[in-house]
Amino acid sequence: MKAVEKLFRSGPLAFVALEHARDKRQRLPKITISELAPLLARWDTFEPKIREIDHRLNALNVFAAVNTTDYETRHSNFLAWLLSPMQSHGIGDGFLTEFLTCVLKKRGDFETAKVRRWASGAVVERERFGRVDLVILNRQEKFICVVENKIHAGEHTNQLKRYREAIEREFPDYGRAFVFLSLRAEAPSDSQYVAITYSELSDSLKRATPESKNVGASLPFLLQQYDDFLSGTSDARPNLFAALQLREIKHSDFYAWLFNPGEAHGLGLGAFSAFLEQITLSSPKLSLPTFRESDFADIEIRREEYNIDLLIVSERAKFVCAIENKLESREGNNQLARYRAYVQEWFPNFHHLFVFFTLRGESPSDPAYVKLTFGEYARAIRGRVLANAAASFTNADILSLLLNDYGRLLSDRLELRMKTRIELAPALAHKCAELFQAESKAVCGMLAFVRRWQESVRDEVEDFIGDLIQRVFPGSFRSPRNNPRFRAYMAFVPPEIDAILPVKSSAPKRLFDLMFMSFPFTNPFQNAESLGVTIICTIRKADPHFSRLRNEIYSIAQKSPALFNLANREDIATLENCRILSYTLVTRDDFLATPLEDVKQKLEQKLRRFKEYQYPKILALLKTAVENCAKSK
Repeated sequence: MKAVEKLFRSGPLAFVALEHARDKRQRLPKITISELAPLLARWDTFEPKIREIDHRLNALNVFAAVNTTDYETRHSNFLAWLLSPMQSHGIGDGFLTEFLTCVLKKRGDFETAKVRRWASGAVVERERFGRVDLVILNRQEKFICVVENKIHAGEHTNQLKRYREAIEREFPDYGRAFVFLSLRAEAPSDSQYVAITYSELSDSLKRATPESKNVGASLPFLLQQYDDFLSGTSDARPNLFAALQLREIKHSDFYAWLFNPGEAHGLGLGAFSAFLEQITLSSPKLSLPTFRESDFADIEIRREEYNIDLLIVSERAKFVCAIENKLESREGNNQLARYRAYVQEWFPNFHHLFVFFTLRGESPSDPAYVKLTFGEYARAIRGRVLANAAASFTNADILSLLLNDYGRLLSDRLELRMKTRIELAPALAHKCAELFQAESKAVCGMLAFVRRWQESVRDEVEDFIGDLIQRVFPGSFRSPRNNPRFRAYMAFVPPEIDAILPVKSSAPKRLFDLMFMSFPFTNPFQNAESLGVTIICTIRKADPHFSRLRNEIYSIAQKSPALFNLANREDIATLENCRILSYTLVTRDDFLATPLEDVKQKLEQKLRRFKEYQYPKILALLKTAVENCAKSK
């Protein structure tokens, strides 16, 4: 099965796409190991087609870089920017004219003169008249067009009808057009709406896009766009970041993409190395250890762990960097100190770096943080990582590249969702369907082998975790499974906890659990957010006799938010099982990118660190809660 593992790891998203393109009414075949060799030989003959599918999913795309692939609001912002004649794209009403032409041709009443009158002098507004996604309004020509945009969400109850009736009341003597814009060809619930797909929209926008013979590489273009945005020149030139109206969280997404060595930018660790170099230049008194690139081979880029914008961790280098990103907002009350306390709690004996990363260079309230501006870093990475790359783009270059990437996003990327629902974009679905039509037996056979391999890894890791628990927490009681087919959780109670709370004997129910969630990369082919191995501390709903103790445990946990990171997020009175701590040991990406033996080593290393530093505090919490309840009797 090593050959199957190698194929999967060389392009896992291609296998995800193929699994979701196949006809689910047909079960995957049962294939013996003896059939693997001829299957691999056949696979080699059409492997270039698999690589093409993988390339479509992994190619650098400026919209994917800022994590706006399927955010409906960002698409509406971008379309509003394109369709508005007054925006910095410089096309005037060209995009709007092509869009209205597409709408009226589908409606069957297209007239060139009418479209030109309506487009000239029109304004485009967002979230007006009952929160309509896009409103195109020309008061002089008495025309209004309403666009309701749907990416993945469905229509709300009578939504289209409500919008139409509101517009008809507000503009009774206007020419009106109602558009239902969706990814797939869907019939709107209100027959007065014209159904337009994103594919049709993209084609119409391309007709207004000027030709460019000087489109450079996507990465220097993207960094140039970001530098323009930060320097304030985005009002004069077409700019992705301004068009999408990106807020602070999306800037953090962009840096997470840039710092991740596995992303499509191809920079490896170069972007993060440039970040560290710029910090040492901006803060000469700061002393950072000297790291080799190999020291960061296991680097993890985490988003919003304990609400920290970016947490960058290397177990191998014993290094952790916490970045708090501020675009327009200010610090929250004691925010930086709380984040520092969390990092120091969970990463003892690591080298800690705390960065206050801002637009304007404000000073952090916590002196442990060093400050760095977005502009300093943007200029540094362009100068150091892309020193020899072209960095000059005309307006025509910019528009051409933006619309090209937008079209590829719509055709190849937008509908491949990596959570629980996965669909394929039109062009990608067509490529997969062609492959199934030509090589159905071979593709389904390989999917069956990949699924078998995934299940074997799951079983191996679950057995390893069970043994690991007994090595690190000898004598632990493992809770029986109510349903053996449900393999997600391994709940266990170490003997030290049982000595404080006799959950194995006299207690009617377990009151306290330590649990592992183990799902390496199953359910099959779905890269759900929950995959990985996580420590969870749970207070279970107790019989009335134990409810006071339960509340006492929760109350004490709330006083240590750096350790019990979930204790302030839930109301214990309304929950069956109240989680007070969640800490991820390994993630799905660890399993995809790292040999299994390395994953196991990391798991054991982090679990033993948990036992040494956090576990004694959990025991102290339970002892204090029991003692407090005893004193109050």
